Amino acid sequence: MAALGEIVEELMDSYDLLDKEWRDDDKSRFLQLMIRDGCFLLEILSKNCGSEYGDYEYKDPSFSSHGLLKYYDVMMADMLMIENQVPLMVLTTLVATETEATADHQSNFLFQVDRGMELGSYKGLHLLDLTWKLVIGQPHGNVSDYLDLKPVQILSASHLYEKAQVQLMKSETNNLNDGIRFDNGVLRVPIFRIHFPTFPTESVLLNLVAFEHLHAGASQQVSSYIDFMSALVNSAKDSSMIRNINAMQTIWNDEAVPKFFQKIRNDMGFNPCYSYKLHDMALTLNEYCIKRSKWRRQLHEWGSTLKENYLKNPWTFIALIAATLLLVCTIIQTITGLLSLKYNNRY
Repeated sequence: MAALGEIVEELMDSYDLLDKEWRDDDKSRFLQLMIRDGCFLLEILSKNCGSEYGDYEYKDPSFSSHGLLKYYDVMMADMLMIENQVPLMVLTTLVATETEATADHQSNFLFQVDRGMELGSYKGLHLLDLTWKLVIGQPHGNVSDYLDLKPVQILSASHLYEKAQVQLMKSETNNLNDGIRFDNGVLRVPIFRIHFPTFPTESVLLNLVAFEHLHAGASQQVSSYIDFMSALVNSAKDSSMIRNINAMQTIWNDEAVPKFFQKIRNDMGFNPCYSYKLHDMALTLNEYCIKRSKWRRQLHEWGSTLKENYLKNPWTFIALIAATLLLVCTIIQTITGLLSLKYNNRY
């Protein structure tokens, strides 16, 4: 408690409109709450880092092998709710007090939020902030990067392919900052995992959106990503296309995935502004589709004219073939004559 007591004022200032009852003279109740919440969260994170079950009874509802198997993902999602955040200073202070660890060691222990992934040197306000930075990657931009941008309509994956032959590919990175890219007719998207039924992905995404909406200076990359994916995956056919490039991991069927994105999009309750990067990518994608659609329409018109004027009557078709062969032979004869003339002039 002594270590946290040195930073108690800073911890209290982390909470908006903290009740007076927590600001008593010795502040012991507030420090006890911080220690209890911090230790509980550290215990959950330690299980994610591969810690053993320790001295817990096999009937323990939370930390026994059975409890963790059944409730771990739910507890982690609950710890990521915006109203349940504990200042990161509490966690780092508790770890340093217990293990006398260096800052790098604390990072390896604390920031292993997602299985198999480490945040390393990422810094943040609390666990939700760290998770947000893990999802979007760094740098994440400023809120000023999202102002004065007009909405851009995104076509679904199936329409992009049908109208402009846009190919989908899995991105090399999973973060949202660099994961969505379009270049030379190829749209790259990061892997999206829906950990259902054990992990409430919808709750986590909505809390990340709430953090972006409420935190001053935060970008809207998660909100923009949800809006982008709700447009890109608009039908079971779109979902199948994303699944076929291994950019979606879920046990849901193709009909359920578009409903998932549409529900989250509707629950957001506001229209997110795209970042300049995503906005420019969307404009480039739309311009590409317009140009390809124009050429496809022109080719279709030429094909229709050819079929209408020359392919209905077999004699007309034979005459067309003969004229084409004659033209080809004339071109070959002309080229041969020019080459012969050039050869004769040389010698």
